[in-house]
Amino acid sequence: MKIIFSPAKDMDLSNPIWDEQVNFNDNTFKIIEEINKLSEDEIKSALKINDNIYKDVDSFYKNITKEPFYKSIYLYNGLSFRQIEKSFTKEEQEYLNKNLLILSALYGPIKAFDLISPYRLDMNVKIKIDGNNLKKYWKDIYNSYFLKDEVIFNLASDEFSNLIDRDKVKIIDFEFFMRKDGKLKSHSTTSKKARGLMLDFCIKNNINSVEDLISKEIERLEFIKIENNKLTYILKD
Repeated sequence: MKIIFSPAKDMDLSNPIWDEQVNFNDNTFKIIEEINKLSEDEIKSALKINDNIYKDVDSFYKNITKEPFYKSIYLYNGLSFRQIEKSFTKEEQEYLNKNLLILSALYGPIKAFDLISPYRLDMNVKIKIDGNNLKKYWKDIYNSYFLKDEVIFNLASDEFSNLIDRDKVKIIDFEFFMRKDGKLKSHSTTSKKARGLMLDFCIKNNINSVEDLISKEIERLEFIKIENNKLTYILKD
C-alpha cells in the first residue's frame, strides 16, 4: 500500500541538515536549468509570485544544490502538514518510509525523510521540459513508483493525483465535508486540514488497508460511507 500526498508552498526552514550531500536526479536538474534561464519577469509570471517573495524564490533556485538541506516531511509547512504530529517513533518512521510518497513538481515522488532544498513550483507552471509541460514530463515517472494493482490511498489534490494511472493501480479516493447550517459542504481548507489529520491517523495506527481504516474511530473525522472506492468523512471541527 502507498499513500500519496501533495506538497505545500509554505516552507519551514527551522530544521536544516548540514554536512550531507544530495545528488538530485537528472529530471530535477532539467527543470532547475530551465527555471534558471528565465528572466526576473518571466519567473514572476511563470511561478505567479510577486516582488515580495521573488528574491527568496530566485535564491532557492540559484543555490538549490548547496547546504543546508531539509527532510521533506519537516520542510513542507502547509495546512495539511501542520496537522501531523512530527515527533515520530521508530515504528512511525518505518511506516512513513514504506508507505508515504509526496508528489513534488520539482523532485518527483519523494519519501518523508528524503533531503531536498526549498523551492516554489507546482504542476500548472507553464514551462517546457524536453518539449513537455510538467504534467506530461512527470507522468510516466510518477507511475513507475507503483506496483500493478497496488492499493493507493489518495490524499493528494487533483493537480497531482490525476497523473496516476488508475488502470494500473487501485486508487482509494477520499472526500471530506463539514456540517454547516445543517448541510454538508466541501471547501479546499476543509480538505487540506482533513487530509493531514487522515495521514497523521494512518501513521499513528499503522493503517495498511481500507478495512483496517474504517474499522477504527478517528477523533476528529467521522466516517460516513464507502462507495465506488471512495471514502467519505466529515471533519468535526
